[in-house]
Amino acid sequence: MVDEEARPAGPGDLAAVAVLARQLRAELDGQRGAELWRLEARPEPLETTLEEADAVVVGTLDDLVVGYAVVHDRTLRDASVVATVEEIYVLPEARDLGVAEAMLTRVLADARARGCRGVDGRVLPGLREGKNLYERFGMSARSLTAYRPL
Repeated sequence: MVDEEARPAGPGDLAAVAVLARQLRAELDGQRGAELWRLEARPEPLETTLEEADAVVVGTLDDLVVGYAVVHDRTLRDASVVATVEEIYVLPEARDLGVAEAMLTRVLADARARGCRGVDGRVLPGLREGKNLYERFGMSARSLTAYRPL
C-alpha cells in the first residue's frame, strides 16, 4: 500500500517543485489557453519565484514529492480574501492515487485557517480531469474568460 500525503512545501522541496512545474508547462504545450496561461504563470527561475507564492503544497507518495499546488491569496474590495489555486499538478504515473485530492484537501484547510472567504481553482478549458477534481470538492465555475487573439 502506498501512503499519500499533502503538506506545506519546505525550502528543500522547491527544487523538486520547480522540476514538476516545468513538466506541467511541457504537458500544457498545445492545449487551448496554454499560451496566455504561460504569460500569467510564475516565470523562471521557478526556484526563486515559487518562494513568492502565498502557499505551496506538495503531494507525496511514500515521502517522494510527486505533485504540487501553488496558491495565491487575493484581497477583494470588501477586504475578504479568496485563495486561488494557480497551479496543481501530479506526475502522470502518480495520478488516480489520491495525491491531487490530498493536496486540494490541504489547500482548503489551510485557506480556511488563513481566514479566506473561499477558494478558486484555475484550469484550462480542455482539461476535463482538472475540472472534475474541482467539482468533486464542490467547486463550480463562477466566471469564464473568453479570449480572441488580434
